[in-house]
Amino acid sequence: MKKLFFAFLLLSLFNSFVFAADNSDKINSSMNNDDSLKSTVTYNKYKKDPKLIKITNTKPVSKDSYNKKLASDNTIYSTYKKQLVDEQKELYVILDKLIRANKLQFQNWRVGVQAETEDINASAGSANLIYINSSLYDSLYNNKDALAFVVAHELSHLILKHGKTSYENYYKIKQLEEQISRYQAGARYENAMGRMDSALGNYGSSAGSAVVSTAYLISGAVANANVKKLYEENRKLEYEADSEALTLMTRAGYNPYRANDSMEFLSALPGVYTEKSSHPETQQRISAINTEISLLDIDELKNQGMNNIYNSKPLKIRKSSDKKTFVIVGEGSLKNNYVYDTKENKYIKKAYVEYLNNQFTDAKLNFVNAVVINPKNDIPCLYLSYISELEYYNNDNKKSLKHARRWAKKSLKNNPENKYAQKQLDDINKIMENLKAEAKNEDK
Repeated sequence: MKKLFFAFLLLSLFNSFVFAADNSDKINSSMNNDDSLKSTVTYNKYKKDPKLIKITNTKPVSKDSYNKKLASDNTIYSTYKKQLVDEQKELYVILDKLIRANKLQFQNWRVGVQAETEDINASAGSANLIYINSSLYDSLYNNKDALAFVVAHELSHLILKHGKTSYENYYKIKQLEEQISRYQAGARYENAMGRMDSALGNYGSSAGSAVVSTAYLISGAVANANVKKLYEENRKLEYEADSEALTLMTRAGYNPYRANDSMEFLSALPGVYTEKSSHPETQQRISAINTEISLLDIDELKNQGMNNIYNSKPLKIRKSSDKKTFVIVGEGSLKNNYVYDTKENKYIKKAYVEYLNNQFTDAKLNFVNAVVINPKNDIPCLYLSYISELEYYNNDNKKSLKHARRWAKKSLKNNPENKYAQKQLDDINKIMENLKAEAKNEDK
């Protein structure tokens, strides 16, 4: 009886190890696939914009002024770099530009090249340490854009505080793996006891052992599934760091289209991807980076970065007390006000610019992408309703009105306080009522 009680106890408790499933709403993105609206008069007359989406439009620094500033900075760089060995000099300039262009001077940053001939890698440690292995530096030193992406990737881990999340996940993984070992040992023991009881004719005890062994195996399988999810969470941090690195390097004046040079190089290295790999498969990262580049407002990011660099001075450096790294000295009076721009928000802003420019097919696709990421966001749903209404005016297809009403309803459901969604729903209902009335009159 004790074995049976223990079995049922294990079976009832194993759910506590299961992670919550992602129950994101499925989005019905079926809409009219016609090309962008052709009637200028139509969309100028009926296009709606309550200006719920904020986009920045930074005034650029004049090229002459900026070039003079860069020349002045280079003079300062030459003075400061005398303290550094050759491989550190390039890293200093790259990181200084990344920090200043993105207003990250809120703390000191430690940087170093780690002597390593085999492991082509880079890492972010503690809260402010970036290491580039010498083998990786030597492979990319003459491709400043690719090297800037690598540095920006590690910098992104630090400013997004990934180290804490990763450490906590690996701690949970260790605990779960210890549980799995205990479950496996328990299952082996119960199987052995069951065989012995069966040989002795104690069939009740043998059945109890079988139940307990099954409970152990189920609990082990659940724990193993959770281990895989934690590894996947850590790999997602790499995608986030890649994404933010593109923003950082673009502001600093580096070419984001060269970011994948480093990924292409890494893809040629020997290695086997498994469910417990710390990084995603390289080709998947390359694909994700290409998608992220398409979401960048490159001109705006460059203007932001140019202004930030123009209005700041190269940061001082000093040799680190560990004699292996050097310190880029931050400005202690500044606070960490860096804001991470989510992929959802990038889709929304890109779609909004396309909407303003009457690129409705592209805008529709990117608003839907944003809704897929976050089905509870009312704003992209509202703009999808606007686009569907415009499609109706352009093509007289009543299905477009149905789409407009569905998106307006979803927007209002997501945010009952959205007065624009309520007005849009009222407008669409009124149009549909008028059409019904007209149809009745025609029948008469």
